[in-house]
Amino acid sequence: MKPHFVSNHQQSTRTFPKTIRRTGDTGRLGMDGHRPATEHSGIPRNRSRSGFTVIEITLVIVIVGLLAALAIPGFQKVRDHANISRFMNDLRVISTQFESYHFAHARWPGGTQPGELPPEMEGYVSEGSFRQPNAVGGQWTWYNNELTGIAVNYGGTDREHILYQRIAEQIDNGDLLSGQFRLVGKSMVVWILEN
Repeated sequence: MKPHFVSNHQQSTRTFPKTIRRTGDTGRLGMDGHRPATEHSGIPRNRSRSGFTVIEITLVIVIVGLLAALAIPGFQKVRDHANISRFMNDLRVISTQFESYHFAHARWPGGTQPGELPPEMEGYVSEGSFRQPNAVGGQWTWYNNELTGIAVNYGGTDREHILYQRIAEQIDNGDLLSGQFRLVGKSMVVWILEN
């Protein structure tokens, strides 16, 4: 029998069994006995992917949600404070205009429906500003019944009531049942100009 010689070309294309490691092999062979496509000459490639994992996205959403939960009440508080300041300024301006009429004519104008400016007040108060809802919520009204003053009819919601309570604390004794700024009925507050 003749000895079987293998040429160099045949030897280099011959595959080795899965259990045999070649020199320089990192030991990672695929199921078919070959190196995975991610390796080139034994050096692993950088396997970084662009994008975010679901966990990272969820974490960011939770953090943003917590920050929003902390910030929204703060924004509401600042907005309420600004509306209260605007209301108090408008009340001061309107009451000063009604008092100017009273000093000029020695009497108060007659009572009207909510949002209606007494005809005697033309030239003293802008009808547009009197007809529009105020900054806190409610409609300006001239109140001339058992008390005389600038009134506000409002919806009677708890939020509005709390805001008017805060106004009473800032401009009066803090009690809506007594003092110069008081509750008349369930949904009307009056800034009393004369008892």
